Amino acid sequence: MGLNSLAFNGEKTGSASRPKVIASKKYFPAERLRRNLRTRGQNERRRGLWRRVASTLRWSGGLALGLCLVCGLSLALVSAYRKITGNGYFALKNIEITGNRHLRQEDILTLLQLKTGMNIFSFSIRDMEHLLAGRGWVRSLSIQREAAEGVIRIRILEHEPKYWTRRPDGSLNYADERGLYIAPVEAGNMAALPLLEMEPGTENTAARLPELLESLTGLGFPLSVRNAAQIRLTEAGTMEITLHKGQRLIVGLNNWERNILHMLKVIEDLSRRGELKHMLEIRAHGRDVWVSLQQKPA
Repeated sequence: MGLNSLAFNGEKTGSASRPKVIASKKYFPAERLRRNLRTRGQNERRRGLWRRVASTLRWSGGLALGLCLVCGLSLALVSAYRKITGNGYFALKNIEITGNRHLRQEDILTLLQLKTGMNIFSFSIRDMEHLLAGRGWVRSLSIQREAAEGVIRIRILEHEPKYWTRRPDGSLNYADERGLYIAPVEAGNMAALPLLEMEPGTENTAARLPELLESLTGLGFPLSVRNAAQIRLTEAGTMEITLHKGQRLIVGLNNWERNILHMLKVIEDLSRRGELKHMLEIRAHGRDVWVSLQQKPA
């Protein structure tokens, strides 16, 4: 069949006429596809916008509900706290303080503002520990609250004073075995202890004091160093120990044990000859030992 016999839209054409072609734009497949995609995109944007709005509303509602719950819980806790602290059943009946030798019980109670009859929940254990830890005598402590018994138990471990020492301002203080300040010396808590003097730059040496003095005892030193009247650490690298009888021991800190052994041999020799009681000063430094003896009476 030839081209002239083709029919379009149910119409037959002759050989002299052209086929009728519908060329309307709305029937193009590509245009329909673009229109469908545009409509679908608009719908997706609308749905995305509503999803964001709904999510924001849900988040805002959840936040408001959470705030209401928090406020309600806070009010309930405040109300419960007021009922507990206002209840006479939780009155403080007894205060037990142990381990304090230098700190007076009255001073501790005044510092912590504790007294029987007050509500046992009306104070903070952490605040009390902070206040007590600031006292120089306190080395460690623990505070326990026994609400059922109405008891507060305060256990204190105090520093052990070993020396008297002076601060730069001249005030006299107690010091521990390493020369660290504890508390001022007061008339009510005085104890007879050696005076520790430290020249500038001897802080590291002071930290070795327990070790150095223990070595003297371990070597069987014949003199009672533990009952020394004064111990002095010098910038020259020596330790000067003055005994109650006025005798002085001066030992170089470099090669400490060797110096002590040399000094010990000389002291033993003086003891055998009966001259130890006349000794005024003995110095061991480097390889030599010097002895100063009291002039014998005629």
